Amino acid sequence: MKRIIFFSVIAALVSINAQPKNFSLMRGNWTGGVSGNFYWDSFDQNIKEVNGEVKSKIYENGSLMNFKSGYFAADNFLLGALYYQSIDELEVEPDPNPNNNFDKNRSNVWFAGIWSRYYFPVSAVNMALFGELSLGYLAYEQQYQNLQSNIYSRSFTRADGFAYIFGGGISYFLTDEISFELALNFQGSSTSGNVEYNSGVSDPVDISFFNTKILLGIQIYLQN
Repeated sequence: MKRIIFFSVIAALVSINAQPKNFSLMRGNWTGGVSGNFYWDSFDQNIKEVNGEVKSKIYENGSLMNFKSGYFAADNFLLGALYYQSIDELEVEPDPNPNNNFDKNRSNVWFAGIWSRYYFPVSAVNMALFGELSLGYLAYEQQYQNLQSNIYSRSFTRADGFAYIFGGGISYFLTDEISFELALNFQGSSTSGNVEYNSGVSDPVDISFFNTKILLGIQIYLQN
């Protein structure tokens, strides 16, 4: 049984590597595309302010648009640029302030950076697996409103810094020029900035987060 499994794995690897060339993925070609999603998520946030730490459990739902273009520097390997923007409506469950009457949070995030991807074409079907990595700059804005014991407060947070995105997925080629793709991306970032309150007070803030997104998209390939 072990021998059967071993030789099956070897045959699969040979099948991937020995397949006929996918001309869409050859050196010298260009590609561009768009992907996006609607999502529901939750994460823990720890904001370090001058007067102490503010810990919150944040539930988010939002939309994300992802634009990317690249050049095939080698067969199956491309380098390019990526830009995305997401807008979230957040519900905040404060800790250690569980008695808040009202919390609303709206955030806007955009990212711009380099994009790299490597394809693994699969024989006998018009598809390819891929892995990808992006490194770049992320800007984060957040509007927060709170009502507790009939006292209304509002804050506006701006932060920016380094971010990375990595993941993988599947491209299904409808033609040599068009593919649909499904991708799973993991994103992490470390940003710093300021939070401004309606009282006029401003504090420095550090925000770090890690999240996961599933994206559906379409990619166009231009052969040289």
